[in-house]
Amino acid sequence: MRVQALRSESTAVKRLLLASPSPLLREGLRQTIRMDPSFTVTSECGSARQLLATLEHAQPDVLVLDQDLMGQTDLSFLQSVLSRHPGLRVLVLLAPEPANGYLGRAAATGALGLVLKQADPSLITKALCAAAAGRRWIQRELTDRLVQDYVRAVSSSPPAGEPSLSRRQSEILALLCQGLPNREIAKYLCISEKTVKAHLTQLFLKLGAASRVGAVCSAIRQGLVRPDSFENSSLQLRTLPRTPLLPVTLSPRSVGKPRRSRAPAG
Repeated sequence: MRVQALRSESTAVKRLLLASPSPLLREGLRQTIRMDPSFTVTSECGSARQLLATLEHAQPDVLVLDQDLMGQTDLSFLQSVLSRHPGLRVLVLLAPEPANGYLGRAAATGALGLVLKQADPSLITKALCAAAAGRRWIQRELTDRLVQDYVRAVSSSPPAGEPSLSRRQSEILALLCQGLPNREIAKYLCISEKTVKAHLTQLFLKLGAASRVGAVCSAIRQGLVRPDSFENSSLQLRTLPRTPLLPVTLSPRSVGKPRRSRAPAG
C-alpha cells in the first residue's frame, strides 16, 4: 500500500501558480505547460498583493514567480512568501541580466529553480519537473554568474581546510566548473561515463556537497577554485603538488570540447 501511495503521489498532476505582472508572459507559460500533461495551472496572479492573498487558500505544488513581480534586486518578498509557506517550491523567472549577487541570494533564500524568461520552453519544462520533485535546477547559461556571486560572497572569508583530491578528481572538478555534463567530461578525459559518475560521488563526499552546483561552491569556499579571468568566463583549478593540471578554458556559450591552454614555459 505504501509503494502504491508513493507511486500515485509521484504521478499525480502537479498544480502550478503563475505569478507575473505580464499577461503576455503568463499566456506564454500556459501554452508551454499545456504541452505537458503532468502539470496544470490552477491559479494566476498579476501583483504581489494578489499573490499573497491567493496563497492563503490555494495549495500549489510549484510557484512560478516572475522576477519583475517582486522587484529587480529585492528578495525580501520571496523570503516573506517562503516564511509563510515553508513547503512551497519556487521557480524564479529571471530578467536577461540579473544584478550582481542576485542569483546567489535567490538560491540562498530558497528558490529551487532559476531560469531566464526567454529560455526555450523545453528548459522551462525541465525546470518545472525538477522543482516539483524538490530538486534544484539552474539554467546552464546562469552557472558562471552564480559562481561569481558565491566568489563575491566568500571573498572576505578565509578558505576552510583543503580536502585531498586525486589528480582525476581535480581534472573532473575543473571541467565541472565549466558546466560540462558527464558525457562531455568522459569524452574529454577518455574515460567511461560510469567512471565519471563514480569519481563525482567521491568528489561530492570530499567537498560535502549534494549537487554539482554545491560542489563548485564548496570548492570556491575551500580555496580549490579561483576565478582566473571572469572577463572570458573561465575558471582555473589550483592544482595539487606534483599533479600539474593545465587550466581549462571555454569560449563564451560554448558547450563543446574545451581547449587546453599552453603550459607556462619553464
